[in-house]
Amino acid sequence: MTRTLLVLFSGVMLAGCQAIATVVGGGIGPVVERAQERGVSQTFAQPLAPAREALVQALEHLGFDVRSLETTEEGEVLRALGIDREIEVRLVPVAASATRVTAEVRAGFLVRDRATAEEILAQAGRRLESAAAVGG
Repeated sequence: MTRTLLVLFSGVMLAGCQAIATVVGGGIGPVVERAQERGVSQTFAQPLAPAREALVQALEHLGFDVRSLETTEEGEVLRALGIDREIEVRLVPVAASATRVTAEVRAGFLVRDRATAEEILAQAGRRLESAAAVGG
């Protein structure tokens, strides 16, 4: 009986720790994962340089002012500003032709804007799909 309760309790605890993932369609095969506090992540089937270029274009198209690009140990960090939003986009190469991108949009100290982060990644994904269609 005790063992059964322990197994059930462990299963409930592990189920509560799972991330919520949503698959978004597209020719590039993006997968969007909503992390609880770390922004919105998506893996693009593209190397770092084309992913970065698509993100810069998406940010500029949406009217954000791209302020900096920093190289880190893991990859790169883009920072941009909007009217009342601060954007940080982290790019991490995970394979020769795959780049994981995490966009975090903050409106003030505590407020996260998931909708805008998702739109930035969607715009970048569309740009990569268009480039792949033209190039291939």
